[in-house]
Amino acid sequence: MKVAYEGFTIDGQAVNGTVVADDRNAARKQLRDSGIFATRLVDAKDAPAAKGGRVPREVLAALLRQLSILISTGTPLVDALAAIERQAEDPRWATLVGELRRRIEEGAAFSDAMGAMPQVFDPICRTMAAAGESAGILDKMLADLADLYRRQARIRKAVIGALAYPCVVVAAAFIVLIALITVVLPKFKTMFDAVQAPVPAMTAALMAVGDGIREHWIISSATFLAGIGVLAWLARSSALRRRFIAATLTMPIVAPVVRAIATAHLVRCLGLLLESRIALLDALRLTSESMGHPAYVALLDRAQIGVSHGDPLSAALDDVRCIAPSVRQAIASAEKSGRLGQVLTQLGRHLDEDNETVVRGIARSVEPVLLAALGIVIGFVAISLFLPLFDIAASAGGGR
Repeated sequence: MKVAYEGFTIDGQAVNGTVVADDRNAARKQLRDSGIFATRLVDAKDAPAAKGGRVPREVLAALLRQLSILISTGTPLVDALAAIERQAEDPRWATLVGELRRRIEEGAAFSDAMGAMPQVFDPICRTMAAAGESAGILDKMLADLADLYRRQARIRKAVIGALAYPCVVVAAAFIVLIALITVVLPKFKTMFDAVQAPVPAMTAALMAVGDGIREHWIISSATFLAGIGVLAWLARSSALRRRFIAATLTMPIVAPVVRAIATAHLVRCLGLLLESRIALLDALRLTSESMGHPAYVALLDRAQIGVSHGDPLSAALDDVRCIAPSVRQAIASAEKSGRLGQVLTQLGRHLDEDNETVVRGIARSVEPVLLAALGIVIGFVAISLFLPLFDIAASAGGGR
């Protein structure tokens, strides 16, 4: 049979499509083996047509916040969506909002209309919207969701910003290095040949590299582009990406940052769902579906089994690789006081603030190390260029 699915990849990207399997359980296993965690499985003939593309978290947060404000002022949901549709600058985004409005006008509930666009609205968003509709507090739920997505976007920007600077510096240094050995060094070589001066071994090696790049620039360019293509293919390979992401929890320096960011996402989502009166098992399942790290998905899957058997949540989250002891203690204390959702939400906010500070600190500490390493490389090339000049000057001085 052909099964239509909605779900997430290991890096948190929403996906949907169809897969051929004997039944839904076999389809779920097949998807999980390929790195996709299914959140919804239906017969392909019963699946609604999904529209739209992936939407940045900032844009989605803006939509939810605007809806929350308009609904809180008494504006009907359809009118609020129509107003947002009219002011949307991106035609694609206007089309998505218009499709959402039309489905509601046809009688669909807001959460059901969201469900027809799994690339835009994830399971947590749809579940909280349904809870808000049933409890009559849709505006509050949308405001909480907007805050969740804004925090996610802010952390993502902090991580990207921390990685962007080293990448730009390395790329610039690479361009400068190639220019030195292919453009500048040949001019020095002409001078060395004219005076018949001996060339040091490291200078001769750089000259040979520069000559090879210039004389075989087509092969050199093709090799460089092929290398980039191979790296891009490796990055897109789900199996290799899954192994790399799993290995991040064992990497020095990287592991604490990955654990802190993933833990913040876990407690933030779980706390928000519990405060929305979602049952703990359902909240654990939805949080598992939103996690991008396989170790945390496995942890939450085990936690669902443990909680269903009567274990406390703090005992179910028993993997010290993923959850720090201080976080588990906070969860245990919250369970005893009966304020688990509220404590988790507050804990998520504190962890987000700490993570932003940590990411910025790592970026600042990487800068001097990176500059020192690049300085050594550029200095080696500069010494290779000028060392023969010093020998020529010394020989000329000795001759006089």
